[in-house]
Amino acid sequence: MHRDVKPENILCRSDGILKLSDFDVSRVACTAMGMKTTTGTPDYMAPDYHRSLVDHTYSIDPGKADVFSVGCVLFQIVFGKPPFPGRNPMFEPVVERECVSLVGTIQRVADAQLKALLRRCLFGIQEIERALLKLRQ
Repeated sequence: MHRDVKPENILCRSDGILKLSDFDVSRVACTAMGMKTTTGTPDYMAPDYHRSLVDHTYSIDPGKADVFSVGCVLFQIVFGKPPFPGRNPMFEPVVERECVSLVGTIQRVADAQLKALLRRCLFGIQEIERALLKLRQ
């Protein structure tokens, strides 16, 4: 796991291949163990980090956290802004209305594969899944 996926840590070679850099905060960990520490850049951190700060028994899935960060970077490339502008998902919980806005924004993506990728990256996080479930009820 990397723990700090953000635009500044993604390098593009001359042949178009992307490389991830800056492994200063990465750790080798078993997914089943989860993460107990919060490290990285807040704008690209999964909302589950907030829950882990409040509930110390809660463990973050490191793979999903990095995938969420990739989704944030991709969202910013497509829309020119982060998925949760003006809110730090690490310190402030994601609320239902922000999920509605995010779903609506992603719906505007014409390419079906890109739309599916954004959903898969951003909606696989427990805190967002919980907010979306509340909306469906």
